[in-house]
Amino acid sequence: MNPANWLLLFPVSLLLPLALGVVRFRKAPMAYRVLTIYLVYSLLSDAFTITLYFLNVPNLWFWGIYGTGELLLLALCFYYLLPHPIIRFSIGIAALLFLSYLVATRVFSGEPIQVLGNVQVMESAIIVLYALVYFVWIYRDPMRFREMASANFSLVAGLIWYFSGNLLFYSVARAIYHDPELSLWKFYFFHNINHLVMNLLMARAFWQLPKSIAPMHPVQSSKP
Repeated sequence: MNPANWLLLFPVSLLLPLALGVVRFRKAPMAYRVLTIYLVYSLLSDAFTITLYFLNVPNLWFWGIYGTGELLLLALCFYYLLPHPIIRFSIGIAALLFLSYLVATRVFSGEPIQVLGNVQVMESAIIVLYALVYFVWIYRDPMRFREMASANFSLVAGLIWYFSGNLLFYSVARAIYHDPELSLWKFYFFHNINHLVMNLLMARAFWQLPKSIAPMHPVQSSKP
């Protein structure tokens, strides 16, 4: 099977959370508005790279640019999910270090497949770290963000699923790139399945958003 056939799976599955995000955009919390912008960004980026692929134009150079935008948007999403000032400051520092790494090593001018691996591995590690910090924060007080907990859990679960997979996929991207077509097909298959699961969990998160959003603060006990 031609790996190109799997390139269409992600954009198609992305339409479900994107449609829900657009419908609920005005009444959604800021984190989910940023997430909707991220989904639009992903859809346009995939349309661009798929077009280049079918025109037989190299597109690996674009992934460094895409990864930078993806990290910044998701960092902003976690910024709104986690209101603690120290956590927010650390989110900004991690994003700044990522950008500094790209500039300092001139990763955009390197070998394309190395760019793909470097950017995605480092980006994925940062997003997984954000997600783990979120889980630690939320489970310190199970009553925290009571109305939003189920939606946020679906969202962060989708992100940690996808970017944990990316840590594996792109860590071995160089070897897969030089393997026969069968290995490349396997890479595209599992990578797009990974995308599919994340998109379904994001759609579930949008669906679970309450109709009216209460201020995001710890719920006070009714007991004296």
